[in-house]
Amino acid sequence: MDGNLLSIEGCPPLQRNFNDLGPHHPTKKSKRGVLFFEVEILDAKTREKLCFLDKVEPNATITEIKNLFTKSHPQWYPARQSLRLDPKGKSLKDEDILQNLPVGTTATFYFRDLGAQISWVTVFLTEYAGPLLIYLMFYFRVPFIYGSRYDFTSSKYSVVHLACICHSFHYVKRLLETLFVHRFSHGTMPLRNIFKHMDMNK
Repeated sequence: MDGNLLSIEGCPPLQRNFNDLGPHHPTKKSKRGVLFFEVEILDAKTREKLCFLDKVEPNATITEIKNLFTKSHPQWYPARQSLRLDPKGKSLKDEDILQNLPVGTTATFYFRDLGAQISWVTVFLTEYAGPLLIYLMFYFRVPFIYGSRYDFTSSKYSVVHLACICHSFHYVKRLLETLFVHRFSHGTMPLRNIFKHMDMNK
């Protein structure tokens, strides 16, 4: 009997018996046989459906999903988005991969708006450039600070020039480190926190 199955159907008996169980509906796949995911994004507060993404690659990252979401909602650029699996859960990391998350082939994410964002590089450039420029305005005696008789005059005391050199070197060094040395774990921070951050770093 097994031999007849092999000669007629061209497949092993176990596979033939499995096929006899009846028709089944395969999950949506691409031409290459890669499984696609469907992603729906809901508002974390209202549960309103904001976006539905069809045919998302299984190796797509959260960053890529955020970019797709931005196409339908340009006001929410990726840095403003917090995507999570539970409305009150933690935000997913940008590097998280869709197929590694505890979701089915139709994944549901909950969206929260983080508000206007500013890059950490900009935060530190502002923090260091401010003291540098303010000091130099007094050093060079700009007209709107000193009287007209002192406009852009130079101090006769060498300690004043030495102090300016040391002060400028310190903040120029900080600016260069921010641009070329430091790496930040988070790309942005809420714009509303910038003054709070500067106050903490006094």
